[in-house]
Amino acid sequence: MQHYRHNHYVPVSYQRRFMLPGQSRYHRLDMKPERKTSEAVTYTRKALHCWGPDRIFAEDDLYTTKWSTGENTEIEQFFFGQLDDEGARAIDFIRDFDHGRETYSEPLFRQFLRYMSLQKLRTPKGLGAFAASVESNDPNATLILLQQMQEMYCATWTECVWQIASASDTETKFIISDHPVTVYNRAMRPIHIFRFPWTKYSYSQT
Repeated sequence: MQHYRHNHYVPVSYQRRFMLPGQSRYHRLDMKPERKTSEAVTYTRKALHCWGPDRIFAEDDLYTTKWSTGENTEIEQFFFGQLDDEGARAIDFIRDFDHGRETYSEPLFRQFLRYMSLQKLRTPKGLGAFAASVESNDPNATLILLQQMQEMYCATWTECVWQIASASDTETKFIISDHPVTVYNRAMRPIHIFRFPWTKYSYSQT
């Protein structure tokens, strides 16, 4: 179905969580604007746009598998569809958790980790890195392996220390990227942990 061929690798519901009340569009910066040719004139498209979540962080047929002359959209329809529904509920649970009143929920915690693991893997950058790591040159095989290894980050993240970041006191707020899960800051090497209090670290997306 055509509806399932336009694949958001950063879900619309996830994007909306970064919006201010009343906001409906993002200022989108294209780091590599496309070059187009029209009537023998070649030009570069504008790098800055103002678009809503429905139009950004998406590609056609990113998760469509193609077999001979047939095309299949079930990965988007069932696998990522279920992931995004469950992930939204898990994020709400983590966001609103009250240590004084709430009861720990292992299923929701596992869903949250699975959602974030797949969010790192499902972007074009993530799929490229994953394909290279499993030595896959076949997009169909890459998507099948992705489903089998969907929790590859979960054990590490369960055992690590989490830092909760807030932008409530800043005017700019968060900047969301097309690969919004950061696991390591190359500018802050492990040796720094012995030199500075870790609470003074600053983090940037890589």
